[in-house]
Amino acid sequence: MSQWFYILEETDIFDMDLKEKIKKELSVNNFFSREKEYRIQVSFHVDLLTDDRIDMIDIPIESWQNQRKEDHKIYDLLNYQLKETERVISDVGLNISKVAIQGENLLATNRVEVRIFEEELKRSSNRVKVFLTVPNLQYTQDKVTEYASKHLSIIYSDLFNIVKQRKLLAEILEIEETEDDEILMEEFVNKYKDLCFASIEKERVILDKLKKRLIFVLEKHNKLRN
Repeated sequence: MSQWFYILEETDIFDMDLKEKIKKELSVNNFFSREKEYRIQVSFHVDLLTDDRIDMIDIPIESWQNQRKEDHKIYDLLNYQLKETERVISDVGLNISKVAIQGENLLATNRVEVRIFEEELKRSSNRVKVFLTVPNLQYTQDKVTEYASKHLSIIYSDLFNIVKQRKLLAEILEIEETEDDEILMEEFVNKYKDLCFASIEKERVILDKLKKRLIFVLEKHNKLRN
């Protein structure tokens, strides 16, 4: 599928005209189809999260919304820019499935990048438009990696405590016999990385498969000993 990349210079998330600048850019370079749908990704410089201008800016919010405390005001700004971006892009005529705004280490603080990804149009009455705010993308990715690493490490440790022998663990993982913990752990991660963010049902299926493999290997070696 096609994708487009736009760079807007001399602007940032504190620019209340940002939405119009994005709309203008898309209107000039309009290669989009009403028979497709699109994911929108707006990136700003992560250093702006601590910019002093947040204390002075007046963020337009709906009357029923409660503006956050000053130390969380940046989230109101990001959500405002997110919703306004979605609104003006919809006005251009795009069918939007997801729109995200995220902080990254861009080349300059006075720069906004917009990426648009084309997808097949889902013709369903249950279509849901997704809005995503990620103030610090790198921090979020690091936390996800940390969680995934801990989750897999716990499962691996539980498995090793049951098996207690590296050569049996290698057989369970269907690799050549080895005493190298690094190789064993790497192979385990490669085989079972889907456990990190699987649904409850999918995790049960994966763990059941691992359990069957474990039982098969242990029973095989018990028979050999007998």
